[in-house]
Amino acid sequence: MKKTLNTSKTTGIKKSLIALTSLLILPNLAFSAGIPVVDTTANQQMATQNAKQVAEWAKEATRWTETVSHYQKQIQAYKDELLSKTGIRDSVAFVKDIKQIYSDFAEAGENIQSFYNDVLRDPQEFLSDKGNEIFGKYTSFDRCNFDYMSQSEKNICKMDLITYAAQVETYNQASKQMDTISQTLKKLQERLVNSKDIKESTDVGNAIQLEVAKIQMVKNQVDLANASYENQRNIKKDLAMQEYSKSLQNFQNTKITDEEIKKHFKHRDNK
Repeated sequence: MKKTLNTSKTTGIKKSLIALTSLLILPNLAFSAGIPVVDTTANQQMATQNAKQVAEWAKEATRWTETVSHYQKQIQAYKDELLSKTGIRDSVAFVKDIKQIYSDFAEAGENIQSFYNDVLRDPQEFLSDKGNEIFGKYTSFDRCNFDYMSQSEKNICKMDLITYAAQVETYNQASKQMDTISQTLKKLQERLVNSKDIKESTDVGNAIQLEVAKIQMVKNQVDLANASYENQRNIKKDLAMQEYSKSLQNFQNTKITDEEIKKHFKHRDNK
């Protein structure tokens, strides 16, 4: 009987030791197996940072949308100024028709300088039949065909009208690009508001930066076109003035003989 009690006691002690050992070992095994521990503070900080970044991108998108609107107004002002120089009253209809003139411009040469050279050489020959039809429709060339004008002056006058039209269509193209960018920025703003995580927000932020780069590119193109058009106009007008001065000087240096004077008055008296 005594032996049986000792055996039971020994067995109980062993079970207690096994249970105690398990309590000590299992937590270590659990941690070494990588059971995740939620860091609430870190998650809150990340969420706050994400919200701040989203707000910053949304603010930037709004700012650039307003910038696009400002550029659009500038482009419209450029167009209005050029259209006023053409003397055409129905400017709305003319703007629709000048796409053909812009097409002629695009096919003329590789750059604005060659375009001006081709136009100045023979303005009406430069234009396609459709382009000439458009200018005829608005009687634009009538102002360039006065009898008192030299052929060089007539050509420069026509060159100005043609290049004004081409430049207006350049602005039309830039305006369309700005419209597209503006719509894209508005859509990106909506995506930011509804973004679900930092990755999506970052993707939208990168997309906004891409649109910003496009805005700058379009603006640079418009500025370059303005400078190039005006530069070429001034060059051609300076050349025309030089030719005029030269011809006037030649006329002043020409000696009129007595015989020529007699012929002139004899011809006048016979009328």
